[in-house]
Amino acid sequence: MTKLTKTEIKAIFRAMSLITTLGITIVVCVGMGVFVGWWLDRWLNTTPWLILVFSLLGVVAAFKTMIEMLRRVEETDKDKSDIDKDDIDNDDIDKDDIININNQYKRYKSE
Repeated sequence: MTKLTKTEIKAIFRAMSLITTLGITIVVCVGMGVFVGWWLDRWLNTTPWLILVFSLLGVVAAFKTMIEMLRRVEETDKDKSDIDKDDIDNDDIDKDDIININNQYKRYKSE
């Protein structure tokens, strides 16, 4: 069994937190839609129409939120992986090695 590096462990925890957040978001959005639809159906005596409408609205809200979250994650990953040679000023670091690591990271992310 190989040991994971700190970067790999951070990536695993970040992925787990994203999956958990997405799951909770979907459940809450759909659950709120069902609850509001159920409550309005009981109040207005329109069973089952409003529960169906608000359930679908909950699903739409969940997908919209999920897409926004994934776009933010993608933008964050892109910002972290864009390293320009001119941005590295430390003499102790070999600039070509950093560029090679950045290129390997981009290839890894695209797989």
